[in-house]
Amino acid sequence: MRRLLAMAAAAAAGMAVTPGAGAGETALGVRAEEWNLLLSRSSVSPGPAEIEYVNEGEDPHDLKIRRRGGQNVRSIAELEPSGIADLKMNLKRDSRYVMWCSTLDGKHRALGMEAELRVRKR
Repeated sequence: MRRLLAMAAAAAAGMAVTPGAGAGETALGVRAEEWNLLLSRSSVSPGPAEIEYVNEGEDPHDLKIRRRGGQNVRSIAELEPSGIADLKMNLKRDSRYVMWCSTLDGKHRALGMEAELRVRKR
């Protein structure tokens, strides 16, 4: 709860929001609001990552993640306003991942709820 409150306060102040991650993991915060997905950073290192998704909007939002050119889609289920969820995944080097909200049969995505994450070559 403290982590969520700290993230919400930082986001409200316009600061980058990055969750804590385990040793050797990249941490990435993703904030949903109407009609936008905001990433705590747009570029990360390859390897294990913890993605913390926070719904700061007024409507329910979910999160879908797919590597560009890939077939697999990872998901965080629909969250009510003020909801928070984590997802652990392995990010492939020299890749780009698209993230979007698929709520209302893709209407939220069409309204701008999409972001891209770049994974460095390293």
